[in-house]
Amino acid sequence: MTELGMSTKKLSAKQAHLDHQIRRLEKQMKTVLSNHRAGGRANYDAGVGEVAARELQVRVSTLEQASRTAAKTVFNVTRQLVGMDKLHQSMLQLLESVETLENKVDSTVPDLQREISKMEFNMAQLTSSIALIKEDQVGAANASNTL
Repeated sequence: MTELGMSTKKLSAKQAHLDHQIRRLEKQMKTVLSNHRAGGRANYDAGVGEVAARELQVRVSTLEQASRTAAKTVFNVTRQLVGMDKLHQSMLQLLESVETLENKVDSTVPDLQREISKMEFNMAQLTSSIALIKEDQVGAANASNTL
């Protein structure tokens, strides 16, 4: 998340730098064009001015393209940040739900342990009762055999 934030800051700084360069080149172009229009120079100077103006125009076009690309990248990164934020919120909600479920399970475990202990005690009582009944049956069977 912090990497995307840092990347966004870098892209914004590059965007500002490109905008500054575009403004500077536009000023240079205006200066060259105004010098060219003012005339007063030889045709050679005019030819050099036209070449310089074309070079400046190419540089401005390149910088404008780079600026558009940087703007698209900033937009995409911003969209990714929004998606990451939504994912982060969902993860927090899931964590809260798991913690709530965990607390409910933790609170019911002692109750279950008490119920198991009661059942074990009842089972032991039944086992001893069955053993007594069997002894009584064996004793009754022996008594009837002796009669």
